[in-house]
Amino acid sequence: MRERNGETEKSEAKGTPPGQLFARKFVDPGRNIRPKDIMTNMKDKHGINLTYNKAYRSKDRTLHSVFGDSWESFKTLPVYFHMLEKFNPGTKTKIETDRKNRFKYGFMALGTCIEGFNTVIRPVIAVDATHLKSKTRGVLLVAVCKDGNEMIYPLAFGFANS
Repeated sequence: MRERNGETEKSEAKGTPPGQLFARKFVDPGRNIRPKDIMTNMKDKHGINLTYNKAYRSKDRTLHSVFGDSWESFKTLPVYFHMLEKFNPGTKTKIETDRKNRFKYGFMALGTCIEGFNTVIRPVIAVDATHLKSKTRGVLLVAVCKDGNEMIYPLAFGFANS
């Protein structure tokens, strides 16, 4: 609630988690909403002071409601890889899990990329990796080569726990 012209007014944000007011903005992949942004917006538009911790938890819950649970998404990989192999001839995939059936690493190479490599690409492969900074952590791997026009040609992708 806030005062306006001497009267107390209920905020339109009442009953809505602060992060939910930003839900549409979270979908934009190029946008990074920080807890500080949520705190500033809630103060400016709704007259509500939020602690950093509350804004962070609100952002976390909103990301979960928009994108789902990060760990649960690993359970969909076998189905996704199966469909890749079914509808993309020549595609190779592999998922490895530990003894407790927890994800260790995954790999995929699309059939068309393999075919292109075998026919027209120079047989020199470069492998690179980058560390992921999400809750799940991990490493994203890519194998590429160069085509006849000196352009980068993707060959395979992998991801693993760090």
